[in-house]
Parts: sequence; structure tokens; C-alpha cells
Amino acid sequence: MRPDRIQDFDTGRLPANDAVTLSYSYADLPLAQFARAQWRHGFARLGVAPVFMWAGVFVACLLAARGVEVLAGPRWAGASLFVLIGTGFGTLALFGGLILRWTFMQRESLSREIASGIRQGRHRIALSADGIHRVSDNADCVFRWPAIASIGQAPAGLVLRLGTQGYLPIPDTALPAGVSREDLLDRIHRWMNG
Repeated sequence: MRPDRIQDFDTGRLPANDAVTLSYSYADLPLAQFARAQWRHGFARLGVAPVFMWAGVFVACLLAARGVEVLAGPRWAGASLFVLIGTGFGTLALFGGLILRWTFMQRESLSREIASGIRQGRHRIALSADGIHRVSDNADCVFRWPAIASIGQAPAGLVLRLGTQGYLPIPDTALPAGVSREDLLDRIHRWMNG
């Protein structure tokens, strides 16, 4: 990383007009809040499909048991109740396992993220119509607006979700004076659509 890039931020030579610059250290952030906002988005995408899948299995088993009751007559009366109970417990157990697995995976992911060299040191970020320019001790990155998949909100600030399943936190505490979260969100939407 070239030291002059950090100096450009400190002297105000970066970025262009209407840009917002901020600086923070990941060590000072409530990283779990930002990560949780990112995980909720991921779970909504990945966790909803299994719910519908198991609901479908549950309904198919129930319909099959009803069919057996009708075809076999009184000897199999009540079979659908047992299928309902068994499939219900099985579905709950599998969904509970999915949630536990997801939780442990995310905890491991957070600990890896905190230890990552990319997250070390002071980060200076410029958001402008050109995109996002992030400079730190170990990285110098530029993200154009099409690379941002979506924008989320955490209690501590905004979460810019990258198309690579990564995210960039924008903490409220690092915003410059006179720029609120809503102002920044309006600018980002304008830049993304413009």
C-alpha cells in the first residue's frame, strides 16, 4: 500500500465533489451488529428455501397418509394423525439443525473476519459518484456502484453488501459532521441510479 494514498485522504485531495469521506478502525466497531445484519440477509436468501421444501414434504406426507386412510378403509383410520406428528417433529428437528448450523457458521465467520489482515488498521473510505474507494494499511480497493448488491441497515450504521457475499460497514459514528445516515443513504441511492 502506498503511503501517499492515505495522505491523499488526509489532505483532502481525494475524492471528487459531493463525496463523503470517513475514517474508522474495525477494532472500534460493534462488528457483530454489522455482521448480524449481513447474516440476516444471507439467511433470508438461503434459509427460506429449506423452510418451503420441508413444508412441501410435510404436506406431501399428510396427503399420502390421507390417501392410505381412504384406500385401506377403517383399519388405517387415524394414520394421517401419526404421519402429521412424525413429519412435524422431523421437520422441526431439521429446521432447528439448520438454524444451529447457520449460527455456528456465522460465529466462526465473525472470528475469521476479526482476525483478517484486511480488517486491520485504520480505514479511510470515500463514497462518491465514482464508487467507493477504501484505503487501509493492508488494502487499497475501489468498488464501482454496480458491485454493491444491496444496502442493509444495522443499529450502528449502514451495511453495503458486495456481490461477493462480503460487506462494507459504514458506521454512523464515522460519518462527517452534518451528514446523517439518511443523507448518506439518499446520496448512495442517487449515485447507484445515476
